[in-house]
Amino acid sequence: MEVDKAKFRTEGRCYRCGEKGHRSFECKDAQKKKPQFNVREFLEKMTKEEREKLLEGF
Repeated sequence: MEVDKAKFRTEGRCYRCGEKGHRSFECKDAQKKKPQFNVREFLEKMTKEEREKLLEGF
């Protein structure tokens, strides 16, 4: 969605969803679309060898 930010700002509308009453960083629609990534859970599922290989470059 191409947004005219100046127009949306004067109308009090969100840049992300176009609804009135909140700003883009407060947008509930945008928060729902963000994928959740849990690093700890990801690392726990890896084998010891996979973790070692991942850390080789550091």
